[in-house]
Amino acid sequence: MKKARILSGILAAVLVLLAAVSACADLKKGSRGEEVKELQQQMIDLGVLEGSADGIYGKKTVAAVKKLQQYWGKKQNGRADRAFLDDLNDLWHLALGNGTESGVDPEDLEDPVMSCAHNESAAYGFDYCYRHEEGKALRDLLNPGKGRTVPEGLKRVVLKRIQEFWLEQIGYLYDEWEQEDEETAPKQREIFEQGWAETEANLTDAKGRPDSVKTLEFKADWLETAGIEMCFDLHGAEPNNAE
Repeated sequence: MKKARILSGILAAVLVLLAAVSACADLKKGSRGEEVKELQQQMIDLGVLEGSADGIYGKKTVAAVKKLQQYWGKKQNGRADRAFLDDLNDLWHLALGNGTESGVDPEDLEDPVMSCAHNESAAYGFDYCYRHEEGKALRDLLNPGKGRTVPEGLKRVVLKRIQEFWLEQIGYLYDEWEQEDEETAPKQREIFEQGWAETEANLTDAKGRPDSVKTLEFKADWLETAGIEMCFDLHGAEPNNAE
């Protein structure tokens, strides 16, 4: 009886160990299961994998993983290790706005930039204030570094998120303005909304495609510029150029 209990305990320990090893193992061609399915769905959401998440790590999944490895400047072996999965999860949250929060507490920053502003010497020609750090993080996704390429599908996803982000932020800025000026702010909001609707309707690429990457870039740039100008107008702080 005692031997049976000992053997049972050993077996349980072995099963726990095997589960831990399995959880730490890389996902690779031939892997199957829910974790593969989750990996695939995140890459589908990010526009780097086509089709459905079937939980089978095949050629298409390998190719999609290699695209992201190239984008991040990592060895392109098509295997998803823990570091890759963590990076993918972070990218998925940021690029799709899932659970991200705009802005940070300025008290947590040594030299918080108090207002967005145009600044030719800054990255992308803008200083981003502490309220709009997510805007900068999204821009950074489109500039991964020399020798790296942003997958076309990911570029579309990020550009659409930039649009959503600045529309959200411009709405918040008008709400803030309205607290101080209940007469002017609503009128200006209406003018902005009309201008954006007309711009969105008229922006297409040379072939008339409203959803091309070029068109999405125009829309994102238009909204970002509008948001940064409004942020500066409302808060009026000079750009902080401290490194």
